Amino acid sequence: MGFFGLQVQSGKAYDVKVPKGKQLALNVACIDASEPQPVSLVATVDGRDIIIASLNKHNCMAMMRLHFDSTKPLAFSIRGHKTVHISGNFQEEEDPLEFGFDMDDDEEDEEMDEEEEAELRAAVLSVANNNNKKPGKRQREEVEEETAADAKAVEEETQRKTKKKKKKKNAAAQ
Repeated sequence: MGFFGLQVQSGKAYDVKVPKGKQLALNVACIDASEPQPVSLVATVDGRDIIIASLNKHNCMAMMRLHFDSTKPLAFSIRGHKTVHISGNFQEEEDPLEFGFDMDDDEEDEEMDEEEEAELRAAVLSVANNNNKKPGKRQREEVEEETAADAKAVEEETQRKTKKKKKKKNAAAQ
């Protein structure tokens, strides 16, 4: 099993040669969340463009289980103005499946997936560390800000209603 990683940049198509007898298992696509523009990762398989991930500042990483075999030409490109980092690994080729999806859920695959997940998490953290950022930090900060703003708005509305009720009680008491 060999590691696969690629930085797909705007305006370029990247042909990927999958070695004969192997398949490319693509597992992660991620972007730098500090840029606000959305981007789509496109796989061109046998001449057909297929959007396989849509990323933006709120959804900066996509986990996937896509398998591409060596029998059809493969290229990756993006729609947008960012760089998308993709990673996965080359595996021994199994029976070719229509559309390249692996729907097999046996225990051996699950064990491999746990190992793959650990490798991929390390790769994603490495990319994030290279950018001096923690994955998702900006997203967490934005969610916290939105939550605080919502809580403040609810508190202000509650105070307004309480004042209104007091005024009504005072008016009724007089």
